[in-house]
Amino acid sequence: MPAVLVPPATSMVTRADHVSDNPPKGPTLALAWQAAAATAIGDELLQWPPDLLALTEVILERSEAYRFALSPPVGAQWPPASFPDWPDAVTDAARRWTAWAEDRNGAIPGLLAREWGVLRGQTQTPLSDLTEARDWRLCEALLTLHAIADEACAGLGIALHTAGADGLRYRARGREMLARTGSLARIPAHLIRVLPKVGTPAAGSSARVLSRYAAVQVPGVEARWHKAPSRRPITQPTSDTVNYLLLPWPLRIRESDFRPVAGPLQHLDNDPFGFFEFAPAERLDLDLADRMLAAARHKGGTVDAVILPESAVEHSEIESLEALLARH
Repeated sequence: MPAVLVPPATSMVTRADHVSDNPPKGPTLALAWQAAAATAIGDELLQWPPDLLALTEVILERSEAYRFALSPPVGAQWPPASFPDWPDAVTDAARRWTAWAEDRNGAIPGLLAREWGVLRGQTQTPLSDLTEARDWRLCEALLTLHAIADEACAGLGIALHTAGADGLRYRARGREMLARTGSLARIPAHLIRVLPKVGTPAAGSSARVLSRYAAVQVPGVEARWHKAPSRRPITQPTSDTVNYLLLPWPLRIRESDFRPVAGPLQHLDNDPFGFFEFAPAERLDLDLADRMLAAARHKGGTVDAVILPESAVEHSEIESLEALLARH
């Protein structure tokens, strides 16, 4: 995507970060983002919502300030008590931002510009100020920007019936970018990957519970987004159910299916545990699977997904199993 300057009609802070005579103690917001994305915090992040989502989640995660959305510090309230219509304002700002992202004409939404100005002017703030909520106004800005960016990611990679006409080309570009790079963000995917999100944990406390439409992943665990073909509407146009076929393979597990192996840890001679592999003697019975699929389809009409236990299928058997599923 070509670099385009943010229109001057916005009220953002665009000055360069100055170097203070009293350097901050500990890592700052700018250093945390530089370490994660190998780039500086700049106004170009406003050109693409997933980029801003990545920035805010990295800072919220590394400062642990995300927890204030669930348990604000003493004397504070979230959402802000001074902003009673905060949820509607976030949704409206996201909708208008996605429309602006298509051609970047005019000004970005006022709420987005205001909160970005707070963050942009505080990039040299130590992360510890967020951790201890010493700068509550900055915490508010980060949480609000994160919410707007997440809302603006609705429909990127996942089609939503509720998506309006605003941002059609923007969402199309997002789907194309996901297919081409494996990420919704413009940041190199080997540094940060932003993926569509299909569910939000109902419990727990982490930065991941703050987002509804997209998830930010940093290096450590490789994740890729794969699309599965949905049931054709002409098959069952009124069906609202999904049928799963569970194949409990192998049907019989023997003691000899488990074998001890050498592990990466040393000096385990006196410890009561070790490493093993599970290698069942029986190979996957494709004829049996074929008959079970036929019986399931006869009884349920369709089979949408087939699930087997972990390690039940050898890698060399996957192609034959996929061919069997394709026939059904």
